[in-house]
Amino acid sequence: RSDAVEPVAVRTSGTDFYVVNLMPFSVKTLLRFSGSGRQVTAPVGRTPLPLKNNVLELTLAAYELRVFRAEHPIESVVSEIPSEELRKFHAQIGAIRGALPNVDRNLRGKVELLLARLEADLKARKFWSYRTELELAAPLWKAAGILPPFYWNDGWPVTPQGAIPAEDLKACTETP
Repeated sequence: RSDAVEPVAVRTSGTDFYVVNLMPFSVKTLLRFSGSGRQVTAPVGRTPLPLKNNVLELTLAAYELRVFRAEHPIESVVSEIPSEELRKFHAQIGAIRGALPNVDRNLRGKVELLLARLEADLKARKFWSYRTELELAAPLWKAAGILPPFYWNDGWPVTPQGAIPAEDLKACTETP
């Protein structure tokens, strides 16, 4: 799903789907379903969750993974990060831009290119990509003498390679 890649990824298999928050903070996500279903169920325990106007609203904790079963397919996914986190990202961009005049001429071009990618990621709401670019640039920040605010290396964000297909998750969650 192109609308469910980041900051929350959604993968589907038939009526089963999973939702995973790729960020180190909570994210609010709205999943709109086609059809007129009234609920989705969590396969473990078969706990029903009500839909409001065909929408399931979730607040996912940092890196949280949730698995569900729905009567109808997902029509759209919209995710919102906390405004404080977005403010931090913009403060980082501002600090990098402000430090540019003091960056060694030999590094300035690299910093400007990276800054342009970071700004594009934020504009496109690709928050996981933004954070990954920022973290992977640690050697450049160090060489350029830039320490963006709210920046600490809390581990490299890693793409969930080989994301578990929903059908495999289903097999793990079914009770005999």
